[in-house]
Amino acid sequence: MQDEMKPEYLKDESMFLRFLRARQCNLNKAEDMLRNHVQWREKNDIDHIDNYKPPEVAKYFPMSLIAFSKERNPVRYLNFGNMDAKGLLKSVKKNDCIKSVVKELESDVQTMKQLSKTTGKNINKWIYIFDFDNYTFAKATHKPTVQMLAYLMMTYEAHYPERLKKAYIINASVYFTLLFSVVKPLFTGATLSKISIFGKEGWKEELLQHVDPKELPAFLGGARVDPDGNPKCPSVVNLGGLVPPSYYLRSSNKRLCHQPGVKKLQVSRMSKVNITLDVEEPGSHIEWEFETENKDIGFGLYFQSIDTLQEKQDKLQELIPKQRVEAHMACETGMFQCEIPGTYILMFDNTYSWLQQKEIFFRAIVVRPTGEKISVLHSKAAHSFNKRRQLQNNSSSRIEPKDTEQFSTLIFKKKENKKGSLRKKGRKGLKNELREKVSSLLTEEQKEDYFLKKWLVAQNNDIDKAETMLKQHLKFMRTRGLDKIDENYIPPKAAEYFHTRMLGYDNEGSVVRILHLGATDIRGMVNDIENHSPETFKTYTKF
Repeated sequence: MQDEMKPEYLKDESMFLRFLRARQCNLNKAEDMLRNHVQWREKNDIDHIDNYKPPEVAKYFPMSLIAFSKERNPVRYLNFGNMDAKGLLKSVKKNDCIKSVVKELESDVQTMKQLSKTTGKNINKWIYIFDFDNYTFAKATHKPTVQMLAYLMMTYEAHYPERLKKAYIINASVYFTLLFSVVKPLFTGATLSKISIFGKEGWKEELLQHVDPKELPAFLGGARVDPDGNPKCPSVVNLGGLVPPSYYLRSSNKRLCHQPGVKKLQVSRMSKVNITLDVEEPGSHIEWEFETENKDIGFGLYFQSIDTLQEKQDKLQELIPKQRVEAHMACETGMFQCEIPGTYILMFDNTYSWLQQKEIFFRAIVVRPTGEKISVLHSKAAHSFNKRRQLQNNSSSRIEPKDTEQFSTLIFKKKENKKGSLRKKGRKGLKNELREKVSSLLTEEQKEDYFLKKWLVAQNNDIDKAETMLKQHLKFMRTRGLDKIDENYIPPKAAEYFHTRMLGYDNEGSVVRILHLGATDIRGMVNDIENHSPETFKTYTKF
C-alpha cells in the first residue's frame, strides 16, 4: 500500500500494528480495512478536519476531555443520560453530527502524538466514561438517536481500531440494556472486552485506579473542584442541557411545502426522478430548493449538451456529484452558473432505499442574463417530464369506463397477441431469443435454459419485459458487487444474529431454507438496510 498512502501515514508504525490487531493479524483483512480507512480520510478530508467549525448548537453535546490517566491517556466524559439527543438531532444534520464527533477524536489523536513526544512513551489509547444517570425509556427507544449512535459506533470501529484502553459505563439502569442490545453486535470482541458496566456503585473506586484524584472531578470520585468549590467542575466538564427550540432546523411555519409555487413529486423506492431545465442563453443560471417529508434523498446535478440530447444517460456530464442530502432536516438550496446552453438535470435518487418512497417538495427556475425567471414547470423540459400525465388527462387519448366494449376488445387482443407469440415461437424459441438479446451480459451458467426461463415466466412470456427485467437484475448485481459475492465476501461478525440456515432440497431439487423470525432482530435488519450498511446488505443477499 506504499503508493496509496501519504508519507506521514507510512511513518506511523503503530497504525499498521493497530489495524493488524483489529483483524487478528490476518494480512488480507487488515489490508482491506486500512485501504478503506485511507480512502475514507481522503474522501472526507479528515487530515484538515481541525478547520471544520461545528454548528453553535454543538455546545449542548456533553462530551469533555476532563483529565489524563496516570499513564497519560486522555480521559473523556460523556454525560449521556442528561444529553438532549432528540433536540440535538433536530438541530444538526447527520453530516455535522459525524464531523463534530470525528473532530474530537482527531483532536485526541493529535494530543496523544504530542504526549508521546514529550514523555518518550508510545501513548495511543484513550479512556471513556459514559454516564447514564437519568437515562429514560423514551431516550433509549428514540429511533433517530439509536440509529445515529449505531452509525457512529460503526465509524469508530472501522477507523479507530485498538484506540480504546478502557470504557466505563456508569449509573447504568435497565433502560441502558435496551440501547446496549442494539449496539453490542457492532463491537468487536476486543472492544467488548474493554467495556466495564456499573450501576450506582463500584465505579468510583475503579476510576481512581487509573486517574489521579487531583485530576478527577469530585462528582466522579476524585478531589478536583472548580475555584468556586463546585464539585461538578463546569469549567472543564460540559454537562449539556436541553437544546432551545430556536436551534431546530425545521420549523413548521417555515417549511418549503407551505410556500407558493412549490410542487410535490414522489420518488418510489429503488428508483430516481429527473427534473430537467432547458438553458438557451449563456450566462444564465439555475436555482433550486427542495425538502423531503421524511428521510434523506440522493441529489446530483448533471448536464447534457444540445448535440448529445439523443445519447444515452451514461453520457451525461456530472456537475455536482450525487450525494445523500438530509433534506428532511432543512430545506436544501443551490444555484449553478450555466456558461453553456443545454439541458441541466436535477436528479433525485432513491435507488438505495429498498423500503421507502420519498415525497419531495421543490422549486426550480432558470434565470436569464436579463433577470427574467422561468419556472421549471413552464419550460419545455417540464412538459416533457409531465407528458405521460398530459396524455392521461387528454380525453381523446384514453378509454372512459363507459367504453367497456372497446376496453374488453383491447385487452382481448393484447392477450391474443401474447398467446400467438408464444404459439409461434414456443418457449424454447423465446429462451433462445432472450439469450441472444443479452448474451454479452451473461456468464456461461446464466446462459442455461433454467436461468432464462424464470424471467420469461415472471413476465408472462413477454420477451421485451423479460429482457428489461433481466438487464435491471444484472446491473443491480454488478453495481453492488453481488455477482461475485461467493468468491471473496466474508460476512461481518454481526451476521451471526441473522438466524437462517439451509435445510436441504425438496423432491424437485429446490433449496429449502429456514428463517427463525422469532429469534431475528427484524428492526435491526431494516434499520441497517435503510442506513445502507454495505456489509449488512451483502450479508442478507449472500443467503
